[in-house]
Amino acid sequence: MFGKRAVELINEIANCTPENLPAYNDELVRLVIEEVNEHYNQMSDLVRSMNRSGQDSAEWGMEHPEEASALVVHHACILRNKRLLMTYVKERAERIKSLKWSSRTAAMSIRPQLSATEVEFQQAYDRLLTKYCRKGTGVGMDLTLDTTPPSDPELSVRVRKDCGEVVLPSGTFFLKKNTCHIMPREEAEGLIRDGYVEALEHDNCLLRWDT
Repeated sequence: MFGKRAVELINEIANCTPENLPAYNDELVRLVIEEVNEHYNQMSDLVRSMNRSGQDSAEWGMEHPEEASALVVHHACILRNKRLLMTYVKERAERIKSLKWSSRTAAMSIRPQLSATEVEFQQAYDRLLTKYCRKGTGVGMDLTLDTTPPSDPELSVRVRKDCGEVVLPSGTFFLKKNTCHIMPREEAEGLIRDGYVEALEHDNCLLRWDT
C-alpha cells in the first residue's frame, strides 16, 4: 500500500510517551525515500509520454484517462510521504528540545536513540541555550530550572536518595536520604528534576541547613 511505511514512522512516535523518544529508524526512513523516488520515476515516465504525444495536458488526459489518473496518484503519494516524513523529523526535533527543558538526565539518556544529524542538532541547541543563559552573553540565569515565576526564592526539599556532600553556589549541603533542607529555588529545581530531592511544604518536616 502506498504510504504505509511513512505511517509506520508516525506510529512509532505516536505510541511513545512525550518524555521518551524511540530510536531513529534509519532503515524505514530509507525505504520511504526510495518509495518517493520510485513514484517520481514513474510520474516522470508518464510526463515524458505526454510530451511525446504533442498534446496539451488536458487533451492527453482525456485520451489517456488511466495514465492521467496514475500521474495524479503518484504525485499525491509523493506529497503525502514527504509530509509524513517531515512530521516524523520535526516531532523528533521538538522532543529533543523539550527534554532539554524538562530533564537534563533524560536529555543525555536519549543520545543513543538519535541519528548522527540529530546528535549534531542536540549539541547545537545545547550550545545556543547555554550561551543565552550565561551571564555576559545572555540573561545570566538558567532558564531551564523553573519555567514558571517562583512565589518564593527559597524551596524546602526532602532528600530522596543519598548523594553525600554537594557543593552549590549558595553553600555545601550533605544530602542524606530523608533529611530536609532549605535551599535557593534555582539550585533545588535542578536536583528535583534529576530525582535527588523532592519539594516540600515548610511544615512537612523539620528543616535545617547543612552549610
